[in-house]
Amino acid sequence: MRTARVMAGWAMAVAPLGAAVACGAATAGDHAVTVTVTTTIPPSVTTAPVGAAAPVAVQTVGVGETATGADYELTVQQYIAPVEPPNPAVPPAVGHMYARIDVELTNVSASDRDATYLRLEFRDAAGTVYPRSSDSDHLPSGWVPPDAPQRFTLLVEVPSLVQGLEIALRPDVVSDVVASVRLT
Repeated sequence: MRTARVMAGWAMAVAPLGAAVACGAATAGDHAVTVTVTTTIPPSVTTAPVGAAAPVAVQTVGVGETATGADYELTVQQYIAPVEPPNPAVPPAVGHMYARIDVELTNVSASDRDATYLRLEFRDAAGTVYPRSSDSDHLPSGWVPPDAPQRFTLLVEVPSLVQGLEIALRPDVVSDVVASVRLT
């Protein structure tokens, strides 16, 4: 429920087509009117903030295939799970396992790219994000030359029965995911 306080005697509510709208009058004092607007939007209607960009389709591929987005190519060469923990003295949590992901990332633009804020995140079908292990290789950072594949291995601890695990590419801290690879 949203309440608006307006000056003068005009109040207007705008709702998506097919929405039910209920308005209630209120007391007038000093030319101010309080109007309460309640809307019910049918499930088939989706809303977005005014001026928001339409969702961008994200290319998702399987292991061994290449996903492209934001002038990068992301290829998972190999996904192995479970693997031995990087430190045998620190096993995974009960019901969890470590997975190893061999990744290749290539800048396919015509010039060097600043990869300082490049992010690769692991998430499952429910949207849970899993941090990569500190024993993983470092992601490329600084200026990455074009057409020079960067190879690295990542480790992540995930639930043993994880469903829909994927690695998603974010080219910087403000961009949405631009490409992903399904791991399970």
